[in-house]
Amino acid sequence: MDETNSVLESEEINSTENSVHLVKKGLKVNISRQKVLDSVKEYVNSFGWSEFKYKKLDRLNLFMIPFYLFHFDIFKSVKEGDKEKILDQTSGVLSLDAARNKLDAQVARFFGHHEAVEKIELTDDSPEYKILDSNITFDKAEEIIKIKLASQFNIPRDNVIISGNELLFIPIYFTEIELNSETFVLKINGFDGKLFSDKLIPARKKELNQLFNETIDDLQHPNKWVEYSAGSLSSAVHANSGILFQFVVLVLVLIIIAVLLIFAGII
Repeated sequence: MDETNSVLESEEINSTENSVHLVKKGLKVNISRQKVLDSVKEYVNSFGWSEFKYKKLDRLNLFMIPFYLFHFDIFKSVKEGDKEKILDQTSGVLSLDAARNKLDAQVARFFGHHEAVEKIELTDDSPEYKILDSNITFDKAEEIIKIKLASQFNIPRDNVIISGNELLFIPIYFTEIELNSETFVLKINGFDGKLFSDKLIPARKKELNQLFNETIDDLQHPNKWVEYSAGSLSSAVHANSGILFQFVVLVLVLIIIAVLLIFAGII
């Protein structure tokens, strides 16, 4: 019997011909698919992008992923005679993706719900999610963690102390979107809806007509004139071509027109 199967069988509560029901420690799925889709749209819109497309037809995939969540303490030291002097020490929380044997700092950062961990029942043939099995035992996970941290911080493995290591199943939605001919992978915590991207989505630059409309709205308030005048004059000094220069000139012209209309008693 392999290690993975021994872990699963110890928590198996019911088996049928077609499915296996397991009890695991982890977080329940609290966020619906529609809520996740709304969050993705809101997230992308926050960078100024109104349109994007999903790479796959089903758009979202939900996985119950096993993570070893652990606390670590690492230190650097030197020998001074018969004694060891500690030069530096740091501690923190990390997670190890037990399905891929990879450290994952992002999951540890957005986890933050240790008090919400409970026993959850999972079904291996659920149409809602797919369960990823843990490929490693606790002992091997701790060994991998120590090796990876020792390598990352260039210290002996004995200078890495692991505590509070436990296996938790966390629901995570995955989706791929295409934006401006570039692909982004988004992960959404299925418990609280927190979202992060595999890489930073670039802010979309505003077009001249959009800047024009926003400026017209602002210039309806005279208290904005001084602010725009100062900013425009400063930009004009540094701008010599392109959309920025056009916009600066446009703002100055609008301010002059607004002032003339005030004196003429039209507004």
